Amino acid sequence: MQASILPDYGGMMAKLTYRGKEIISFNQDKVHLSALLSGGNPILFPFAGQTAEDIYQVGGKNYYMPFHGLVKEAAFGVGEVCLGKAVMWVESNAVNYKENYPFHWRLEICYELFDKQIRCTAKVINYSDKRLFHSFGWHPFFVASKKEEFALTVNMAKYIDWETGKSYQSPKIVDCTKGSDLVFTERTEGELKIRNEADGYEALIETPKAYKALVICSTFDKRVCVEPWIGPPDAAHQEEYLEYVDVGDIGEYPMTISLKEV
Repeated sequence: MQASILPDYGGMMAKLTYRGKEIISFNQDKVHLSALLSGGNPILFPFAGQTAEDIYQVGGKNYYMPFHGLVKEAAFGVGEVCLGKAVMWVESNAVNYKENYPFHWRLEICYELFDKQIRCTAKVINYSDKRLFHSFGWHPFFVASKKEEFALTVNMAKYIDWETGKSYQSPKIVDCTKGSDLVFTERTEGELKIRNEADGYEALIETPKAYKALVICSTFDKRVCVEPWIGPPDAAHQEEYLEYVDVGDIGEYPMTISLKEV
């Protein structure tokens, strides 16, 4: 298991390989144009999805929130690097506080490698004098050279087709050949699992119950985004999809990807 981390490009995990197989897709040539569209596993904070009209209110004041949040292309500091572990961090600044998100915070991302899995943990630290709210998310681009052989089992009961706005019951296995952008909610007790026979790997994605939404985007060529989010798009206006961190406290939001060959 090997991973590459890019502190200067949103602190994201750019590459993940397992026994020589590429698991997370990444295009080095595009990272200078858009860290997000280059692939990897971008970090989405404080809100994973788009806020309605890019605006939300706190204390009667409007704040602007960019699509996928504030840190996806921010430069992260490096807190710790050792064999099998790397810690990145980024903090609020005066512009963020005034225009985007009226809290003082620190986001720490810890990557830990094991024999057959990687654990990515986000820590949201609240330095404010008031309770902080957010709806964090991950955006991993999984390699899918043949989408007809990319079998995706989800642990959600319903989904919305983002192009049409229509709601459906979740299928047992999601069809990723249609180039869809789907938002899943109503988490169940099942597994979130990829079986990709074309590229020779199976991935089990595990998150705590704080992650109440899942986005599947198969519109990209030869890759599928399987994105655990705390809440769906516009979570800033949906109380049930917000996580709160008390003054001086820390909220932890891990995602573990376990791999095996097929």
